[in-house]
Amino acid sequence: MNLLRATQQSIPTSGKNPKKFGLVIVDMLAKGESEMSYPHSSRDQLDLGFERVGRLISFAVQHDIPIIFVVYPNENFVPIKRLLDLVPNARTIPKQHYDAFSSPQFVRVMEDFGINSPIIGGFERTCCVFKTVDSAVSRHMHVWTTDEIMFGNIKCDTRMSVFLARLYYRLKTNYFNSVDDLIHAVKMEMGVGA
Repeated sequence: MNLLRATQQSIPTSGKNPKKFGLVIVDMLAKGESEMSYPHSSRDQLDLGFERVGRLISFAVQHDIPIIFVVYPNENFVPIKRLLDLVPNARTIPKQHYDAFSSPQFVRVMEDFGINSPIIGGFERTCCVFKTVDSAVSRHMHVWTTDEIMFGNIKCDTRMSVFLARLYYRLKTNYFNSVDDLIHAVKMEMGVGA
């Protein structure tokens, strides 16, 4: 209960979010201070991905969109500090399985804030993010995403699994070509102007 209470206190709730958007960041974890635990091909690619997620977090903070970090509890991994630092008093919600909706605390927070249009990103696009998006879609939520905020694992992603995940996202979600396009569309939905 304390985790839920702390999370509720850290999520902005002013009236600027009539469509009930929420930003859900799944498993953006690092091994201690090392962000290179992500199996990407280069540090530049990793930095660019984190910069894009950071822009989305900053946008959410600016427009009072609730931000929820969902993590698979593991004592060796912690949420990425440079992303958490963008959210005042950030808290995380643990999950026990790939799907964030497997956590009763996560479901409760989503319900408490009436989030019906989650913006979902994180690690990994063909596993935990995919399962979370699929659960949101099956709950008749309007999911918003872009490949620029989803990360993969070059060691186990196959071309087919990535192709099928992207096809699913394009067919079942509000899928955008870039973070900038996603932010622009959310602004328009919120009536904030571009």
